[in-house]
This record gives sequence, structure tokens and C-alpha cells, in this order.
Amino acid sequence: METMSTDTPETDGEWNRVACQDHPEFERNLADFARKLERERDELRRTNEGLQLTFDLRWKADQRAIKRWQAAHPGNDLTWPDHADMVVWLMEGGPQ
Repeated sequence: METMSTDTPETDGEWNRVACQDHPEFERNLADFARKLERERDELRRTNEGLQLTFDLRWKADQRAIKRWQAAHPGNDLTWPDHADMVVWLMEGGPQ
């Protein structure tokens, strides 16, 4: 069975622990950096939630418009119209 040497760190975490033992300023800087990354992550998550809400609203509106277009064009139940063409069709009065 192979034994590991105890005088050299075996993982990145262990290297960080050893480096921080003699340099408390480094440890503080590392902790500050970790907190900054956590704040950025939280901000990105909030941004993503807002974008997802916007996407979902748009998706649902598009699906309603597609269903109207399909209902007005029999035989096209599996066809999605070009978005620009569908908007023009809706603006011109859509289903009449």
C-alpha cells in the first residue's frame, strides 16, 4: 500500500490552508474575494430570474398568436408562421 507524504499538500484546498497559515492578509483577501464572487453570483441569479420572467411572458403571448393564426389557416396545425408575417397579419386585423 502506497503512503502519501505528509510534508507536501495534496489538494488545492490544502495548498491554500498552508499558504494562509503564514499570511493572514492573504486569507482575508481570499475571503473578501469569495464574498465578492458570491455577491456577483446572487446579482446574476436575480438578473436571470427577471430575464426568465420576460421570456416566459413573450413565449406565452407568441403561443396565443400562433394558435390564432393556425385557427385562421386550416390545415396548418403543425406550422408556425414567420414572426414578422404573423405580427403584420395580426395588425391588419388577424382573424376576421
